Amino acid sequence: MDKLKFFLTSFTPLEIMRLSKIIGSFGYQKFLTRFTSRRLRSQNGQVMPFFFMLMITVILCWFMMLNVARLTYERIAMQNAADNAALSIATYRARVLNKLGVLNHLIGTLLFGTETGLAKYHVGGAFAGPYGVCSPVPLYVPMLVIDNQKKVASVPDIMLLGIPKCGMGTKSGSDDTSRVVSATRNLVKGMVTAQDSFRLPFPGLAVIFGQKIARDHGAEAALIDPGTLPLGLKRNERGIEYFKSKTAYFSLPPIPIVLPPGLHGHLWWPEKYADEKKSWLYIEDRDKFDKGLKVTVVANRFSSAAGFPIGANLFGIAWPPFITVASAAAYNPDDNIKLTGSDGPMFPTKEEDKISPVIRSYRNAENPGWRVHLVPVDAMGVDH
Repeated sequence: MDKLKFFLTSFTPLEIMRLSKIIGSFGYQKFLTRFTSRRLRSQNGQVMPFFFMLMITVILCWFMMLNVARLTYERIAMQNAADNAALSIATYRARVLNKLGVLNHLIGTLLFGTETGLAKYHVGGAFAGPYGVCSPVPLYVPMLVIDNQKKVASVPDIMLLGIPKCGMGTKSGSDDTSRVVSATRNLVKGMVTAQDSFRLPFPGLAVIFGQKIARDHGAEAALIDPGTLPLGLKRNERGIEYFKSKTAYFSLPPIPIVLPPGLHGHLWWPEKYADEKKSWLYIEDRDKFDKGLKVTVVANRFSSAAGFPIGANLFGIAWPPFITVASAAAYNPDDNIKLTGSDGPMFPTKEEDKISPVIRSYRNAENPGWRVHLVPVDAMGVDH
């Protein structure tokens, strides 16, 4: 009864009168069951608006998460494109420099005779003796003393020329040969041509390689700093003078005799054979050469991936352009005068006639040679 009183206090007098009639008709128990079920049915569907709002929020967060993930992926991909393009060009430069250094060393060794410059250039020679005894005795000055590309001859030419003429013959006459020095000349010309085949196409091929690598990694275009493309090497064109070997021989008397034995004599001397203009490579400007070792690449992409950004038309989202920058440099760990005593980065640093600096520069820097690594960006007005 107390519960009924408490329940009725929440209604107006008019509602109580109506309720009393209903209670009288159906009974108290039936009334409570019907009234309670009606009030509960009147609250159905109140949670649906909150459910739909929650679902919209979750979907928007999911869209945003996918867009941010794709944005991060694109940004990393563009940075990888720039990094790989810069490393590819720097690696190409290092390989070209190593090849040019080897060929430079071979040119110097050929012109120097050996790495020590022995028995390369002769100034003359003579021999006199009895028939049947002959040994060419050239007078030569080691290239180590001359050290000049203006005096390139070959002592072996004397041997090839003199030994066949030293015999039992009684003839007199003269002859010359240039077989060894001619081979030396042709080898030097071939190596100069090989160097040019690596050096001259480098700027154009470096651009092609860099742009291809960048596109393979998703970039639409790659901009390469043109100031980093030249190798900074120049051909020494002070000229080379090649000398052949000549000989003159005579016999006294002109017929062989036994007692006393007859004599024959031989003379050798060099004579100019050919002039060539080109020789090895050298560094024209050391500062420009050092700056050119670093290459800077800008990779960009302005279009979005298919399907991104999600909700672009619905929410008016615009996909930002991606522009990334990277730099890489070729370096020689031994190119440090204070630490290793090296006097140059594998190449002589000035144009001159001396040959020995070509050999010494390579020897000081050949191991481990040119390498590459990524470096901070400070070119093209961009800070990385």
